[in-house]
Amino acid sequence: MDPVASIVIPCHNAAAFVGDTVRSVLTQSLAGWELVLVDDGSSDGSADAAADAGGGDPRVRIRRQPNRGVAAARNAGFAASSPASRYLLFLDADDLLDPAMLATAVGYLDAHSGVGLLHVGHTCVDAEGRPLPPDRGGVGPTVRRVPHGLGVRALRPTEPVTPFAALFGLCWIVPSVVVMRRSVYERTPGFDESFGHVYEDADLFLQMALRAPAHYLPEPLVRYRRHPSQSTRSADHVNAQERKLRAKWRRPAGLTREQRAVVEAAWRFVEGRVVPAAGMRAAARHLARLEPLRAARFVGGAARRYAASFVSRRPFLEPDAAVALTT
Repeated sequence: MDPVASIVIPCHNAAAFVGDTVRSVLTQSLAGWELVLVDDGSSDGSADAAADAGGGDPRVRIRRQPNRGVAAARNAGFAASSPASRYLLFLDADDLLDPAMLATAVGYLDAHSGVGLLHVGHTCVDAEGRPLPPDRGGVGPTVRRVPHGLGVRALRPTEPVTPFAALFGLCWIVPSVVVMRRSVYERTPGFDESFGHVYEDADLFLQMALRAPAHYLPEPLVRYRRHPSQSTRSADHVNAQERKLRAKWRRPAGLTREQRAVVEAAWRFVEGRVVPAAGMRAAARHLARLEPLRAARFVGGAARRYAASFVSRRPFLEPDAAVALTT
């Protein structure tokens, strides 16, 4: 019988956790899944740990490849998955699924045939699976910011649609909390293997959201693990990757005129509303710390950006020669 959902786990030196991750897949109340785990050049026995956890279940398959990075591992897993499956989940090797995760997400997507991507709620846990409060590394509920009058508002959890602009504002979404429609994913370029780690997933989610609506289901169906051995990057690297993402989306290739208009509007929203709002929040934090000069600098910068958004008509996107030829 063809699987309903293909789960792809990219894995690099995650032997301490990947067994629990595989076992969380085995507990799914929806039985119609396949799991393709791609061992990306691990040196700690990750593939063996995953195979042991799979217990010989024929739905679990292990592939090995030289280390090529997480994007390449996800792409390899997708290429090895069944083309008959309707849905995809790219699950990280240290995260855990609630037993109802697949059944809930598949049921939602089956009932909303136009939706291309569903992201669900999560809780953060430590290395032993214990819940983490926000002050110890836990991430709070996903905040999706959208235009509202002359400002910004956060969507309520009961509002399911996550517009492109909210994703472009980098609301907290990771692959483990996303179930996507295979037919929509196949219309994207897939994960960009040249991009590097951090925000390579955001790039893919933006590609998906340009092609079909994204929805949010706040039910916490994933446990996102934080632990000392987790792959971390310096703040400088994360900031550099965000700049790389923004640069890529200043010159998006292969989009229709309508899709480019959506991206342009998202740019204007983020630069003219989200960034100034973040500046005002930073000013409030500095004021609470009795740092009035720092607060004043953030207020001034936010005010200048906000005012400029009403007068500047400079396009954010660079011209696309392919679009120009069809004009």
